[in-house]
Amino acid sequence: MGFSLHDIKIGLDQDEFCFFFQPKISFMTGKTIGAEALVRWRRDGQWVSPNDFIPISEGTGFITLITEKLFGVLISDLDKISREYGKNVPLAFNISAHDLKSRRFYQQVQESLDRGEFDPRNIQFEMTESTVADMSVDSIQIMHDFKNMGITLALDDFGTGYSSLEVLSTFPFSLIKLDKSIVGKIFSSDKAANIIGSNIRMAQRIGMRIVAEGIETCEVYKKLLYGGCHQGQGFFMAKPMETDDFIGFLRKDKQFKGKPIGLVYQSQLDHIQWRKDLMEMFYQIRNSHYENIDYKKDFLFNSLMRDHTRCNLGQWYYGDGKIYQNHIQYKELEKPHENLHREGRLLLEGVLNNRNDDSLVMKISKINKISGEIIRILQDLENRVHHDDQED
Repeated sequence: MGFSLHDIKIGLDQDEFCFFFQPKISFMTGKTIGAEALVRWRRDGQWVSPNDFIPISEGTGFITLITEKLFGVLISDLDKISREYGKNVPLAFNISAHDLKSRRFYQQVQESLDRGEFDPRNIQFEMTESTVADMSVDSIQIMHDFKNMGITLALDDFGTGYSSLEVLSTFPFSLIKLDKSIVGKIFSSDKAANIIGSNIRMAQRIGMRIVAEGIETCEVYKKLLYGGCHQGQGFFMAKPMETDDFIGFLRKDKQFKGKPIGLVYQSQLDHIQWRKDLMEMFYQIRNSHYENIDYKKDFLFNSLMRDHTRCNLGQWYYGDGKIYQNHIQYKELEKPHENLHREGRLLLEGVLNNRNDDSLVMKISKINKISGEIIRILQDLENRVHHDDQED
């Protein structure tokens, strides 16, 4: 059924628009860690499909008025959910290109935050790739301003646009959402499965969280869990639901089975990549491929050779990996990882000081030995977690 812009305006004025909430599940814990707020329109007792009002609203720019009105509803729902459930539950809210051009919407968010109406850690703004295409400098600045407020920015429907990698390198996103059209083909298309695996790896490499949409079966859930995905949503876990039903869902404290084995595997790849970068840097310096050695020295110690707690493996170990802190393999990992960073620093200091002697060869041999030990420990942990997962 077609609706005119006039119909939509009346519906907005009469408070006919509301949110349904689809839970987001953490692959770390199997529990709900938030939800996506999906706009719904109830007209004359019937629910109207978003396809019947979103396109015309976006095409006319009226979508921003909907966004402004519903942002207030979102904050009210967030408060209700937090009070009745007793815990904070982050909510994701879709915004459009028109919204990012609106100073009024920006000011609304800023003023609401200034009044203490919401904690920015509990709000996410989701944008599609098409939303940020050809975006103005002012709109990009608004995105940065939102991020500086503490609001998480998520790139929605990732993989459906023509410039995904450019978008990630240009805009301040910290979370990627794999599009359901790709996720749904994970078993029927090797290409789709490889795309998903590559995107998970890329997100891990650049320090971004990744969420999979459209999970409809247990098999897909397990595949993504073992692949290293961070979060997921879909009909397998829960359909979108009204506010009171969502609060009831939260109170059940449902936990989906499975251990985040994939993140243990990703940590192995992080370590291998770190060692590769180290050795590549060593040989480039030794062979004088760097013109400005002082600049490169600063770069080395600020990135590659940073504190062992801040490399990708270290961030996992002292972050998500803590769920394995009672495993002996986890406890075994810290010391060799610290040693690896120390030896790596000594190796680069040696070559930067123009040393080219047998001691550096011995240093490389020592690094290789420590690296092998780290891989063994991580693989043992991976096997242990697999075993525990089968017993649950």
